Amino acid sequence: MKATLERILSSFVTTIVLLLLYGFGLAVATFIEKYHGTAAAKAMIYYSPLFFLLQFLLVVNFIVIAVKYQYCKLHRWGLMVVHTSFIIILLGALTSFQFGEEGILHIREGESTDQIAVRQGDLTTFHTLPFTVELVKFTLTRYPGSSSPSSYESELLVHVDGKTRHEHVFMNNVLDVKGYRFFQASYDPDEQGTVLSVNRDVAGRNITYTGYLLLVIGLILSLVGKNSRFMALSRRLKEFRSVAQSATMVIALLALSVSVNAKEETSSMLDAVQKYAVSPEHAAKFGALPIQSHSGRMMPINTFSSEILRKLHKSDKIGNLNSDQFLLSLLSMPDMWMRVPFIALSNKELANYYDLTDGECAYLQAFDNKGDYKLQQKLEEAYNKMPAERTRFDKDLLKLDEQINIFHQLINYQMLNLFPKEDDPNHKWYAPGDDLSEFAGKDSMFVSRIMGWYLAEVQDALQGGDWSKANEVIDMISTYQQAKNKTLDISPKKIETELKYNKMDVFRQCKKGYLILGGLMLVLSFAMLFKQQKWMKAGLWIVGIGVLAVFLLHMYGMGMRWYIAGYAPWSNSYETMVYVAWATVLAGLLFVRRSTVTFALATLFGGIILFVSGLNWMDP
Repeated sequence: MKATLERILSSFVTTIVLLLLYGFGLAVATFIEKYHGTAAAKAMIYYSPLFFLLQFLLVVNFIVIAVKYQYCKLHRWGLMVVHTSFIIILLGALTSFQFGEEGILHIREGESTDQIAVRQGDLTTFHTLPFTVELVKFTLTRYPGSSSPSSYESELLVHVDGKTRHEHVFMNNVLDVKGYRFFQASYDPDEQGTVLSVNRDVAGRNITYTGYLLLVIGLILSLVGKNSRFMALSRRLKEFRSVAQSATMVIALLALSVSVNAKEETSSMLDAVQKYAVSPEHAAKFGALPIQSHSGRMMPINTFSSEILRKLHKSDKIGNLNSDQFLLSLLSMPDMWMRVPFIALSNKELANYYDLTDGECAYLQAFDNKGDYKLQQKLEEAYNKMPAERTRFDKDLLKLDEQINIFHQLINYQMLNLFPKEDDPNHKWYAPGDDLSEFAGKDSMFVSRIMGWYLAEVQDALQGGDWSKANEVIDMISTYQQAKNKTLDISPKKIETELKYNKMDVFRQCKKGYLILGGLMLVLSFAMLFKQQKWMKAGLWIVGIGVLAVFLLHMYGMGMRWYIAGYAPWSNSYETMVYVAWATVLAGLLFVRRSTVTFALATLFGGIILFVSGLNWMDP
């Protein structure tokens, strides 16, 4: 009996079965969370005794295998570190479960508290914080002309260790005090109170992150370690001289580097608006105008139009129109674009519930025959839920509402912050649809009328094809910007560089280059394990030089972002992934003399990381 149990626990088949069960449990939990919320998923899966037993068996299995196969004695450090990392990650999860705190801090304006509500099963208990939190003000910002929230923020005073800290908590801005992390979660219906989710898990988080770090180290050692399984197989494969056995592998790997372009279907309304396309030359002139983003960064309209089109349509082109042509077409023909089903919508349940076009819907479809906003009731319900309790339907509803409101602002000439106010202490630029009462005299007349005049000239040009007058109005706007901007240093060279950067689309080109060249290099590397020929070595050199060229282009693109933004290009998730892709390929270059297979895999991974970062880029 003992021998049988030991044989089962030390079997790799057992590992596979346990991992499959673990993956199945996670998949089930995902569906439960989608339809019934996070609390139900925790109760039924994550915190269930069977799931804990499964994780315990995984740990035992990893330890028994490491001991039986003498990983330490045989210097199989890669596998040893990988198995250890899994154990540490699971230990971190257990530590988080046992000692981590998750709770809710509800506080009204002018009040202070040091109590958080912690739910344990069906009971709610209160834990005392080692400091006091006071809500100074809660601010809910709505989309202009809409009742939908665009953002909400809590202004807090934190009284800790005899000192008072003035803090703000809002989306992507977390408050960290003595290991407690506060996230903006919800708010009271009367907008006089805030709900913050609170988490304290210093030990569990550090243990888990240590496990992740060891996992990366172990995977690298598994590839390049002298006694690793991978290198042993590599040495054995060199003994064989038949290339025929690798044919199936070659075909499969080539498939990795083939990209498939999805067939684009356009509606009759989209065909209609494309017949009146803005001249590419004039669109480029319009796109070169500087504009102030919502964060205060100065950038060309071309960057803004690209972000808008990607946010609404999940693409940087729509039909035959580039982003500048799209934005001008939308501004000059809003009535037609209201009827074009181009707003990306991936949730079929949402489309069916509101009778929207599946895949892509039109702005007008979000309103009923009376002009009432269809989404309003469910939106209020979604916003009143804690983020962890929101279903997939709720989350996609919030995204659609954001897209609808962005479209609404655009057709009302908002967001287009084109006009500087002379000597404004806040350096603020205004859009034609903003409250322009701050301007006086001739400035007031110019900023309130110029956009209407310009779009009238664009409409005439769409009919007659003469863009000279529209170009003249663009020049007038540019002259006004230069004359009235006295507070911000706008570098024409940086604007020009950003336009060049947008046009080059550096990282998309690098993605294609890494995937194609990495795939070719992997095929050649595996083929040379069976039989080495001169043409293969020459091919590897050529492909390697190609990878180096793409790598240098990658560096050039990062340098452009650094110059444009004025700070290192790893300040957000997109830039971080671009940097990680660069570091991955750099690691491959460092190992190229030791293992071309490692270099090929690093190149492929770099392309995959850029592909994933591109998904983020498509939803700014």
